[in-house]
Amino acid sequence: MRIALVLGGVSAEREVSLESGKEMLKALRELGYEYFLVDPAFGKEQPKNESDFFSGMEIPPAGKRNYLEAVNSSLFENVDFALLALHGQ
Repeated sequence: MRIALVLGGVSAEREVSLESGKEMLKALRELGYEYFLVDPAFGKEQPKNESDFFSGMEIPPAGKRNYLEAVNSSLFENVDFALLALHGQ
């Protein structure tokens, strides 16, 4: 099973989402699932390294429009399940 862990985002609760995502990521690893991370704030241009999702990288300026680009891109091809760690609006 291939899981997309969706975390971060552009809401005021971005940091809470990233912390939730870290814990979910830990569980996915322990359970041996195949996973990848998606932060819709980055649109189609996702960070290359897993650690970059949690490093405090600056979010691109397009904001909420990036959500649509991420969801409508090839990022979600061959995904069996999306696990959401997004918080806020």
